[in-house]
Amino acid sequence: MFLFPESRHSPVRYALSFRPYIDIHKGKVKQIVGSTLRDSKEDELALVTNFESDKSAAEFAELYKKDGLKGGHVIMLGVVH
Repeated sequence: MFLFPESRHSPVRYALSFRPYIDIHKGKVKQIVGSTLRDSKEDELALVTNFESDKSAAEFAELYKKDGLKGGHVIMLGVVH
């Protein structure tokens, strides 16, 4: 991707890369609005979910492996009982 600064003299190159992740909440792979995460069990009610998948974490891991994606993470979200 090339972007041109205001001066328009020379292109500036920015490297973009996808970092795979798997966030698990209550056994489901989800994308959570980060600012809604809290530390207490009662605060879990305020949790906002952007997306919840029908695929398992293992299925996502296999897709990432097949596509050669590296540098990802797996996080278990929620309060430990």
